[in-house]
Amino acid sequence: MGVQVVFLVFGGCTVAFSALCFLFLPDTPLNARFLTPEERAKAVIRVESNLTGIKSDEWKREQVVEALCDPNTWFLVLLQLSSNIPNNGIITVKRCPIPKSQYEKKSSQDFTK
Repeated sequence: MGVQVVFLVFGGCTVAFSALCFLFLPDTPLNARFLTPEERAKAVIRVESNLTGIKSDEWKREQVVEALCDPNTWFLVLLQLSSNIPNNGIITVKRCPIPKSQYEKKSSQDFTK
């Protein structure tokens, strides 16, 4: 029961925080309510000088190809897989009781702590 409460509390905090981020974080400098109009204009100029653009909902094939050819992308994929696969395996195996033991299931799980 205690572990379930922890998951519910942390899950609730995560959902609440994500809702606040969705409501209050701007998606472009033009929508930033906390900036004055002059600061918004400066932010747009700074972004234009970086040649990154403000916002585009359009998929461009050449950008997808560039991302797939970038070694940093594949390094991050490898990093995530190499850390998540062993962690999930440990979590799954940790709760398995010791087979054919003389102990009950509850006491056999104590060996894995």
